[in-house]
Amino acid sequence: MATMGSDGMPTVSYAPFVQIGSTFYIYTSGLSRHTRDLLETARISVMFIEDEANSGNMFALKRLTFPCHSRVISPQDAAREGILDLFESTFGAMFTLIRPLQDFVLFQLDPLEGTYVEGFGKAYRIDAALLHATHIGGGHTLRRGKDAPAKT
Repeated sequence: MATMGSDGMPTVSYAPFVQIGSTFYIYTSGLSRHTRDLLETARISVMFIEDEANSGNMFALKRLTFPCHSRVISPQDAAREGILDLFESTFGAMFTLIRPLQDFVLFQLDPLEGTYVEGFGKAYRIDAALLHATHIGGGHTLRRGKDAPAKT
């Protein structure tokens, strides 16, 4: 993930996440620069990238990137405990240790239109719901869910 603080300086980091629908959640320490950046500006871009060990070409790693709207999920938010429970069931004992720490902040990340790169000449715009992709340069369309994969 990449964030930007009010000083305009970018920060690149990573954080474990959970996903509900097309929304992502991160739980990060207030001691970290990226948490301070998000609290100051709410600006974030995220990237999911193929494991280098699984790639035949380091110059064409598969990757999905998109900017997100971010917001803090407050301790009073009714959905908070369920989201934290999902973190705990996903990450186990380590999350159990950090869950009660007072400096940690739960952020909701709602993706905007992004880009999926499958290889050279294979880049797609991805809609915010993460359901529809259109080849950049036109031609190909990928669909998920009820709409079976199709080319147009």
